[in-house]
Amino acid sequence: MVRSLEDSWLSDDPLEQLDDELFGRSHLIDRAIDILARVRKQSTSTTVGLVGAWGSGKSSVLNGLASRLRDPDATTAGVLGHRWEVAEFNPWLFAGSTALYRGFFTAIRNALPKDDQWNDTKQTLVDIGYKLSPLASAAGLVGIDGQGAANAALDSIADDVVKTRDKVSAALSKLNQPILVVLDDLDRLTAEELLLVFKLVRLAGRLPNVYYLLSYDEHTLVDLLSHTDLVATDDRRRALDYLEKIVQVRIDMPLLRQFEVDRAVDRAIRYMAAKYDVRLAPGALQQIIDRFDAVLSKRLKSPRALKRVFGQVDAFLGSVGNEVDFGDYLVLTWLRTMEPGVYLLLQQRRSELLGVGGATLRDMDAPSRTPEQRRDDWLKALRSSHVAEDDADDILWLLGSLFDSIHRVYRLQDPEKSSGARPAPANGRIGHPEYFDRFFAFGVPADDLPDAVTDTALADVGAGDADSDAVLRVLQVFNEQPQLALSKLHRSVGLIEPASKEMFFWLRMLWMVADRNVARGRVENLAALVAAKMPVEQMQESVRELITDDSGLNYVAAVENSLSSDGYGSREVIEQRNRLGERIAPILNAGYTKRYGELARTNSSPLDLSQYAFDTVWYWRHQDPDGLRQFLASAASGSWPLLDKLAWLVPTASSDGETYFVWKDSSFGHYRELFDLGVVAQGLDEQIREAQAVEDFPEMEATSDVRRAWALAAVKQLLDRDAAARGTEEQTQP
Repeated sequence: MVRSLEDSWLSDDPLEQLDDELFGRSHLIDRAIDILARVRKQSTSTTVGLVGAWGSGKSSVLNGLASRLRDPDATTAGVLGHRWEVAEFNPWLFAGSTALYRGFFTAIRNALPKDDQWNDTKQTLVDIGYKLSPLASAAGLVGIDGQGAANAALDSIADDVVKTRDKVSAALSKLNQPILVVLDDLDRLTAEELLLVFKLVRLAGRLPNVYYLLSYDEHTLVDLLSHTDLVATDDRRRALDYLEKIVQVRIDMPLLRQFEVDRAVDRAIRYMAAKYDVRLAPGALQQIIDRFDAVLSKRLKSPRALKRVFGQVDAFLGSVGNEVDFGDYLVLTWLRTMEPGVYLLLQQRRSELLGVGGATLRDMDAPSRTPEQRRDDWLKALRSSHVAEDDADDILWLLGSLFDSIHRVYRLQDPEKSSGARPAPANGRIGHPEYFDRFFAFGVPADDLPDAVTDTALADVGAGDADSDAVLRVLQVFNEQPQLALSKLHRSVGLIEPASKEMFFWLRMLWMVADRNVARGRVENLAALVAAKMPVEQMQESVRELITDDSGLNYVAAVENSLSSDGYGSREVIEQRNRLGERIAPILNAGYTKRYGELARTNSSPLDLSQYAFDTVWYWRHQDPDGLRQFLASAASGSWPLLDKLAWLVPTASSDGETYFVWKDSSFGHYRELFDLGVVAQGLDEQIREAQAVEDFPEMEATSDVRRAWALAAVKQLLDRDAAARGTEEQTQP
């Protein structure tokens, strides 16, 4: 047995001592002691019943009572008047009637005084057990009703057995120390074993100064008796009447009161959170308590029910810890323990719950369902998962607290007519696709990335250790599942204050290896988040260091664009990001002019520049169009052919980050913004006149020649439009 409730989550053993602070059971022991004192005055042998459902705490009360009887305090001794001996007999431990009878009388023998004068009586008790064993199946001992029938049954036993019992009765009548025989776990016996125990207690064991305390679940015993010849099938009243003949006084275990459940749940939650160092956000504990108050606590009306649920929590919480939402973990553990069919149902309906995987052709062809039909479908699924009819609505509400899709089902909201998008589930919640599987895997799956690893990785990077195991693990996952790695990094960055220069530079490395079409944009957003958390002076210093080469300039330009254009977050966050963008913009604009001036001096054509330089010019055009226009018209770029400047600014796209294409629908209005079209027309007159029309331009790889041809076609169209506009204007003039 164990010392306290917290030490016994995973044990079915009763508590050594009552946790009266939680369950308030000590008054039951007081009542039992008072009852024993009174029946001692009124009868030489009586049977008392301790009646309660499985897990209601009967065994703990028995332990507490036995402890008080064996070592009575002054109050207990005053009530009882005499010291009591306790004989504990668990019939469930004995296989067969012979062992049962012998064990029963041996337990009484062991409770007799140690004085030598009782040696003969002790041996005689053992003899009774041996002599009664062959009669265990005698029909005459089944269904005894009253003392007369008992005497008649005993008369059928051999004379030596009768004399032996009488001898024991005479001896025990002189005993000044009553014996309480405690029989626990009667509700674990078979129907036949139960009747044998009742025969012992009611007939053979009815001895002077021997009292019995039977512990059982009445519902189970009534079911057992209905499977015997004593009681007609399903005649519960007859079974109860039979029990009344066995038990003279009953003590009923009360269900836990609501405030007792609340107190136990609160203590258990706080204990688990402290033991496993669970981080609870402000208000999180109250939200957990609210879910228990609404549904969970209704099914936790016994100490064993509490132990079952929190034992499961204790068994597996250490494997997930802060990797999942604590409140959702408690709810799912409750479902796994109390409603295992629902636990399986959630896994079967994963895609529907998370809104992932897309709709099948069959789903798309199926007629739309009303909110009422969706709700009925889920209630039917819950009933098929063995949820009781009275509990189905509670369970559906509980699932709605886990999944937004079920929340809408419960509230009869039509998902196709919902106004606005609901916020995505928070990190760690079971409704988040990246966390769902963790709740069922009892840990972080091998192909997942633990939140703790990304937290450690960023801490290591900030400390200058970019080659730690955690950092290498993040890089491995980034190469295999970039979206997962970035999502986890985004969560970890959100917890850091302030961010460091080392993190910003490390993300530049990640950005360089990221897929352009899949992950690079998310790295830029992540870097913008880091930048916003850095001291401004440190961020400005980082910008100056990075913009000296093509990739660094491209990286900073992309981050600045994210800072200035991203409208996600609170007004305060957006304004902070915009202010930071404004602080680094002058440094970046000067960097554009300086870097491209250097490139113009070392490269005969802008078409020879790196892809980073190709990409960056578009950020320059967006962030400082006047500066780019001045550069294109200045002597700094004078060595570059005019046509190549135009070709450099042809919009392109790539599906793999390697091969780039131009197409006829590409925009070209920026030429008017960045160039003097009159100067362009004069310098490239003959080539423009020979250029093909843009609408006839096929989609093709963006080689230098293709770029030049497309640029001439675009300029030709702009000039034609200008000429047409002037002609229309001249015709309309008076």
